[in-house]
Amino acid sequence: MKILVVESNAPEVLPEGKRHPAADQYGALLSRLAGDVRFSAVTPYEDGFDAAVLSDLLPEQDGVVFTGSANSWSTDDERSRPLWTVMEQAFDHKRPCFGSCNGMQLAAVVLGGRVGASPKGLEIGLTLPLRLTGEGQRHRMMDGRKEGMVVPCIHRDEVQELPPSARLLAGNDHSPVQAFAIGPSCGGETGSPDFWGVQYHPELGPGDIADYINREQGLFSGREKALADWLEELEQDSALLAAIKADPDDLILERRTSELANWLDYIRSLRS
Repeated sequence: MKILVVESNAPEVLPEGKRHPAADQYGALLSRLAGDVRFSAVTPYEDGFDAAVLSDLLPEQDGVVFTGSANSWSTDDERSRPLWTVMEQAFDHKRPCFGSCNGMQLAAVVLGGRVGASPKGLEIGLTLPLRLTGEGQRHRMMDGRKEGMVVPCIHRDEVQELPPSARLLAGNDHSPVQAFAIGPSCGGETGSPDFWGVQYHPELGPGDIADYINREQGLFSGREKALADWLEELEQDSALLAAIKADPDDLILERRTSELANWLDYIRSLRS
């Protein structure tokens, strides 16, 4: 199974010497979840990136993933145009797509929805408990998930208006849109844009969020730095979740990554 992973970070926010670290990390996890996954990465913000190569690359792919992003601008900003182009071409080539955080916000904009900064500020560390909608309880992306789950997250922006025909699958008290899907998996027409997205980060563990906070210390207060310490402990001992009345099993790899595993299974079903 060939998966193209799109690095959604601009070069100025990447660690020195790294071309596509988020894409590499994402692809490595997908390969861990399914031994038949072979991934490649593209970096649309990189100088010299030629979107024309996608015409040859996309037909060979079984799916396309859009990572999260630490860029300072929103997906409706003209500076996000390199990502729009890749997603538009992925949809034109009828490739099923998955997006985390910035990737979901990107799809909302490309498909006719609206994004903006959350009036509640950052949601960082773990999500507030998530609620599944009726659609979410039935949609295959959320198989294995349950009411009240928590997942690693870090985001400022949120989807504030869903695209036409999109199905809301989950939300919480911070951001009403925490997961949505659109296209054939929701009963849409075959050949229409096929997208699954989440506002949170099933591809990251608590320690990954802690690493980001510690690396970007100038962006965060003492409160977030204390949160990073707790997340590092949580990475080693998920039983600490019981203190906030959350299920420690939410952070076991198999459950934390269930949306991604379900998406890979969905792709297999399309190929059979």
